[in-house]
Amino acid sequence: MFGRIGPLGRRPQRFVDTQKDTQFSDVWVVLVLILTGIGLLIDSAFLTAAATLILVGIGFSWLWSRVSFAGLFYRRHFSEIRAFTGENV
Repeated sequence: MFGRIGPLGRRPQRFVDTQKDTQFSDVWVVLVLILTGIGLLIDSAFLTAAATLILVGIGFSWLWSRVSFAGLFYRRHFSEIRAFTGENV
């Protein structure tokens, strides 16, 4: 109800990685590989197929993030050297 209490009676601090711009981490790959192994061990076609599809999706999204903006070039020019608040440029 009140959350977990850590050592010394304080709640553990949550860590936010401000340098990371994605929710993906290597833990997802490990989790999917474990699920694939479990699916193969217990002979569950659904679990194996679901984990394999997630693994393929991870691979495709990683590849897309590397290739999608390859060769993209963007240049912007303004008509004025400087502008002040309220001016139309």
